[in-house]
Amino acid sequence: MASSVAMGSPGAACPWERWTGRVIPFDEQGRALLMHGHEPHRPEQPYWFSIGGALEGDEDARRAASRKLFEETGVRLSPEELHGPVLDETVEFSCAGVRVVQHQEVFSCRLTSSIAPTLDGLEAAEMATVDAAQ
Repeated sequence: MASSVAMGSPGAACPWERWTGRVIPFDEQGRALLMHGHEPHRPEQPYWFSIGGALEGDEDARRAASRKLFEETGVRLSPEELHGPVLDETVEFSCAGVRVVQHQEVFSCRLTSSIAPTLDGLEAAEMATVDAAQ
């Protein structure tokens, strides 16, 4: 897989095409750890989403999911501790007025309920749109 490739710019007819690794951690009771936030142009419409992000360099989706789990929640698991992919799909959506075509592999993992996620590792753009990890 290639890393994120900008196929267009904001307002362009072409979408921004990107490849991502995502992960949905579950605790012992089967509860999923998800992120909560909003699209920058529609803060009045919050939604839940899985942890993850774009592949970097020659990284594969499993490594990206492991890296983003740590960056976004402070939870460190090796790529080998992720199960799956449990889902491999392409989704299309709009973010900040830009059409996005996102190819994503989604993994799962088990966490103990004693692990407390933190948002301390979010990038500036993520901090502006993410308000919780629960």
